[in-house]
Amino acid sequence: MKNDETLKSKKAIVVVTLTILIVLIGITYASIVYQREGEKENTLTTGTLILELDDSTANGISIDPAIPLTESQGTSQTESYEFILRNTGSAEAQYRISLVDDEEAYIQDQCTENKLPHTLLKTALSKNDEDEQIKFLETEEDGENKGVLDQGTIGSGENIKYNLKLWIDSSADTSIGGTHFHGKVKLEGIVKGRTNYQTGE
Repeated sequence: MKNDETLKSKKAIVVVTLTILIVLIGITYASIVYQREGEKENTLTTGTLILELDDSTANGISIDPAIPLTESQGTSQTESYEFILRNTGSAEAQYRISLVDDEEAYIQDQCTENKLPHTLLKTALSKNDEDEQIKFLETEEDGENKGVLDQGTIGSGENIKYNLKLWIDSSADTSIGGTHFHGKVKLEGIVKGRTNYQTGE
């Protein structure tokens, strides 16, 4: 009799242990899947944090004319890339917006080996129609900027309007002949108070 009860107890322990393992595996898998989904560049959703990047009215990111320009020529361009950052969640969020290479476009255009160096690209970014902030997309000396256009905090229900102009700096020489730039805006967001955009910590 005792042997039967002991056997039943052991079976119960094994079943409970297997159930816990299956639940843990399920949670781990869900976490991995969620982290991959969180890499989407136009919408980030995590709990009450929802950030959206709306560029539906923009014509895309291009350099036209594709010739070196002075700063005054670059900022006076009529063509620009407009987009809106929206926080439609219930939590305040920290965000970072970057201009990065569009690798799919490079592959499609078969020009991966002919990328225009980011150190020759200059940007003028205005935020909510404020004065433009002008800087190189990336600086050569210490790799500053790294494509980051803007970062900060956005409140629940808040919208931020951006206007971006992009051009080749006048310091470029004839070595840029045949090079291309295909770019896209990348959005990263985390709950306010955290610092690591990769892990969310």
